[in-house]
Amino acid sequence: MDASTSVFSAADEETWKILQEAFHQIAGYTRSGFPDRIAVLIQGYTLCFNISHCDLKKAVELFRRAQKMVEDYLDEVTRTLFETGAEGQARTGVDLLFILCDQWQSHQVLAKWCEKTFRHLDILRDRSLIKGQDSVYNMLLKCFASAGYGRVKHAFVEAILAEIDKDRNGAVASCGAVKVGTTMLVELGLGEKGKEETTLYREDFQKAFLEATRVYYRRACAEILHQEGGRR
Repeated sequence: MDASTSVFSAADEETWKILQEAFHQIAGYTRSGFPDRIAVLIQGYTLCFNISHCDLKKAVELFRRAQKMVEDYLDEVTRTLFETGAEGQARTGVDLLFILCDQWQSHQVLAKWCEKTFRHLDILRDRSLIKGQDSVYNMLLKCFASAGYGRVKHAFVEAILAEIDKDRNGAVASCGAVKVGTTMLVELGLGEKGKEETTLYREDFQKAFLEATRVYYRRACAEILHQEGGRR
C-alpha cells in the first residue's frame, strides 16, 4: 500500500516510524539483554493504541505493517547468518542447527515483546471487531516459519538426520544439536501457545525420520542375515 492510499495520517506515519525504531532496538537487545525494557514496552503499547483504538481500518493496516516489518527483519538476519559460512559458503550440518536454534530463541524473546506492544490489536481481534486476523503471537510464529526456518528447512532436516545416522553407526554425533533442533520444530509447530497444533514437525521431520529409520533397519537386517547365512 503506497502513501497515497494509506489510511494513516501524517501523525500516524510519524508514530509508525517511532514504533519501527523501537522494534529494531528490541531486536538488538535480544542478544545483549534488555536495558530499560519496561519503558520501551510502555512507549510501544501507547503508540500502537494511539494509532488503532478509534479506527479499525488503521488497526488492520498496523497489523499488516507489523507483519511486513518482522518478515523483512528476519529475511535480512537469516540471509546474513546462513549464507556466511566458511569461504562464503552456505552453512550446513551442526553449524546450521545451532545457528537456527539460537535465532529461534532470540525470536521468541522478540515475539513476546511484539505481543505486548501490539496487544491492542489482539484485544480488537478477541472482541471480534477484526475478522480473519491471526493473533500477534501466531503471526510471529508464521513469520519465523517462513522467513527464518523456511529459508533452510531442507538443509536443517538433513543435518538432523545426518547426526542421527552418525549415532546409529557408532560415530561421534552431536546429540545436543539433534535435541535442540527437534525441540525447535515442536515449539515452532505448536501454533498459538499450544492451542492449535500444526503439522510442521510431522510433515517436515517425522516423515523423513521414519523413512530414514526404515532404510537403516532394512539395511542392518540384511547385513545380519548375510552374516548368519555365511556361517552355515
